[in-house]
Amino acid sequence: MDIETDILSSNASVAGNDTTPRKSAGFGAQVFRNKSAGAGSTEVLGTYTGGLFAGVTTAGAAGGALDEALLKTALGQAWADGGDPSIIVCGTFQKAKMATFAGAQKFAGVYNQTSRSAQGMVIGGIDLYISDFGEHKIRLSRYIDAKLVYCIDPEYASLAWLRPIKYYPRAVTGDNQNGEILGEWTTVVDNIDAHAQIRSLATS
Repeated sequence: MDIETDILSSNASVAGNDTTPRKSAGFGAQVFRNKSAGAGSTEVLGTYTGGLFAGVTTAGAAGGALDEALLKTALGQAWADGGDPSIIVCGTFQKAKMATFAGAQKFAGVYNQTSRSAQGMVIGGIDLYISDFGEHKIRLSRYIDAKLVYCIDPEYASLAWLRPIKYYPRAVTGDNQNGEILGEWTTVVDNIDAHAQIRSLATS
């Protein structure tokens, strides 16, 4: 959970030194060129300088609501730069907003019964969005900021392990067996322009 939270964050990268641990930049900090945002947003992302991603330099309050135009803008940016953003990652609130898009509303509440013995179903959400730029699977995450939507090309995003996770036992105190889990990893975005993000979205 900690790893997924950090991957999906907008945290800046940290070079590290003798007293400060080095840190990987989050996906939101690395994909800083292809961005759309809710109306009225004042949030500004940093850039890549000296081997480090700056992250969010000016944090702003949530802007306007997610709509289809914002999503198409983000997908179009990634596609125009050579990406294939086939995965959309968001939280429950933004996924529910996508279910209100005009195309999805045509199927909302549809009752389907294939036979007399089969149980019917009601369609109340969407898991696949088809745009002019291809098909995009919508994936939920419990650990992404509710104000964010990521459009990801999985060919150009991965997780690299510098030290695989390993458990190290420590001294036993009575019946208490202590230990620690160590590992080192980094978020790898091979091509930042193959992805896009929508930021500063309203969450209510």
